[in-house]
Amino acid sequence: MNGGSVSTSGTNVTSVADLSGSGFTGTPYNGGSPLLTATAINSKPALNFNQSGMAVDLGAANLIPDPGDFVIFQVLNFGTAGCSFGGGANSWGIQITESNMYAVCNGSLVQCSIPSLLSSGWNIITWGRYSGSWTATVNGTPYNGGTNITNIRGVSNGYIARDLIGAKWDGNAISYFTGYISDTAVLLSPTKAQMNTVGNYYKSYYNLNWNNIS
Repeated sequence: MNGGSVSTSGTNVTSVADLSGSGFTGTPYNGGSPLLTATAINSKPALNFNQSGMAVDLGAANLIPDPGDFVIFQVLNFGTAGCSFGGGANSWGIQITESNMYAVCNGSLVQCSIPSLLSSGWNIITWGRYSGSWTATVNGTPYNGGTNITNIRGVSNGYIARDLIGAKWDGNAISYFTGYISDTAVLLSPTKAQMNTVGNYYKSYYNLNWNNIS
């Protein structure tokens, strides 16, 4: 998921396209629209979340199905502490922050600490569950978050889910991110080979680092 419905640098975006064809088009949350920066990274565009209150709303669609493994990719540059991706419902949650990744499954918290991304420039990061283990990566380097194979959605079928890029959903948007986000992608039932394919694509496209996951 990248790009926007405007092409002029410095213009607030009105929608963010889903390039997978799955229809998860993002729109500004509560009117807080990030800006498009046309040449933010290696002459490529990115969304500039330059103040609190800017977030992209992916709505209440089932972005991450349950059960099943998944991984979230983001290409970003943290400006201040905050949540670059946050989803939630009645008894589950996913968060990506500048130094910790979180998942809540049926009330059980999984936490994964990573080296702080503040002032570290552009990075390719992932957070998710594959082969039954929660693992984060920073430019391909893995950090173990522990094992939890409980359904991520929790026990309730009546959840009101929402996924945000640039903030955390907790009944409303909180923990706003500031900085740049160029890409967000979700891989379902990923293999390490597939993750390396995506990581190496971002490495080449954005001229970043990626160490193959073994």
